[in-house]
Amino acid sequence: MSKKRLSILILVIIFSLFISGCFGKKKETSSTDTNIRVYAFGNRSEEIYLENTLNDYMDNYPEIQTNLRVAPLPPPTQLTGDFVSGYENLLLGEFAAQDPPDVFYLNKGRVAAYIENKALLNLRPYLPTEYINSLQLDPDEPIYALPYFQEIQLVAAFSCENPQETVDLLFDLANHRIALETKLATEAANKAALALKDGAGILDNPESLYDIWNNLALSYQNKEISIDDDAKQDDVYLISHEQAQRYPYMMLKLAESLEHGENYVSLTLNQQYIDNPTLRRNMATALKVLVRSIHADINESQAEDILIQLGVGSDGADLEKLKDNKLVKFGNYEFTSTGDLVSLTLSVTKLP
Repeated sequence: MSKKRLSILILVIIFSLFISGCFGKKKETSSTDTNIRVYAFGNRSEEIYLENTLNDYMDNYPEIQTNLRVAPLPPPTQLTGDFVSGYENLLLGEFAAQDPPDVFYLNKGRVAAYIENKALLNLRPYLPTEYINSLQLDPDEPIYALPYFQEIQLVAAFSCENPQETVDLLFDLANHRIALETKLATEAANKAALALKDGAGILDNPESLYDIWNNLALSYQNKEISIDDDAKQDDVYLISHEQAQRYPYMMLKLAESLEHGENYVSLTLNQQYIDNPTLRRNMATALKVLVRSIHADINESQAEDILIQLGVGSDGADLEKLKDNKLVKFGNYEFTSTGDLVSLTLSVTKLP
């Protein structure tokens, strides 16, 4: 039996035990407060952010008490797609004990498995009408998760004792994070536009590389692809990540073209890590950042058009298509894709 099928079988057994016994178990709660348990995964900064956000919520709603538990991310060698081992093992143990948390994180790719096993609360009856109307869903279409940050979504256990209070908290957490990330992204986009104000991008004005690249990355809510002097080796910037064992899974090179005597820039992706959801998302974002960083005239729409012509799609997600060796021109700039069994590369050269 494959590991994937075995994990699905274990999930089904655990949830079957949970569903069969959950109505016979009663949680201990205060007679005056509503207690809501929140489970998450992430680093210490994520834990501090959640602690502060939940404390603010309890200050505004003193009748609500929250209990937070944040599981650290597992070592890179234990990461398997969207499944966060350690954290989800903890979750499944809580479900098996018929005592799951009320609100918890799930990677987007994992939500369907919990829905299939009837583990999640349909949030729709408890969400504000205005929000539901804005989604333009079918009248009876359920809502099991709310977007939170990148691929993380917020969900609630279907057995939570106080569904309205639980969904109110979940909705507040989602809105707070989205508002914060949107604010930071807007500020970064404005800084990138300021760095590009004279039209010149990283090829024409290499000293603006950090300002342009890093702020564009933040405008896409992705600080994991930022670069600095510590990442530089000669004319190459090594972009690493803990999920790649801190190995450089991307390399950004800014140098002078021997053929044209002009600067050129290339982004090389290591195919060894292309199937990791987090690293793949970062690679796709880096492609967009590279295209946008070339000139102020390349706005979001034009960048998407260039990426489509290169074959990788408007969001840059079809990374494997870089192997098709395509060439796209925009003004005096030439975008070229290449690839082999080891790496994929997008190069940009300014023509004389």
